[in-house]
Amino acid sequence: ARRTSRRAMTSVARRLGRVVPLPNLRLTLQPPRLSRDDLARGVDEVVFRADPRVTKLEVRAYLERALRVKTTDVRTSNYDGAKRRDRGGVYRRAAVKKGYVT
Repeated sequence: ARRTSRRAMTSVARRLGRVVPLPNLRLTLQPPRLSRDDLARGVDEVVFRADPRVTKLEVRAYLERALRVKTTDVRTSNYDGAKRRDRGGVYRRAAVKKGYVT
C-alpha cells in the first residue's frame, strides 16, 4: 500500500470524498423569492452566491461536511459581471455563480 501525500491527491479525489477538506468557501445566502403558491406546496430551496470556480460537488460537500446540512439537489448557474459606466470609464462587476440547494 503506497501512501500518497496530500499534494499528490488530485481534485477528483477530493471531490470523491477521499480527502475531507474544509475549504475556504465564501457562500453568501440570498433572501428567498418564493411566492405564496411555493410556500403552500412546501418548496424549500435556498440560493447561495459563490465564486464562479466552485463546483456543485464542492458546494454539496461543504454544506454536508462543514455545516452538517442535508441536501437532496444542487443546481448552479453562472452570471457574468454587469458592465457599469463611471467617470473613470467602463468597468465590470465581479462574476458570480449561484447555487440553488434543496
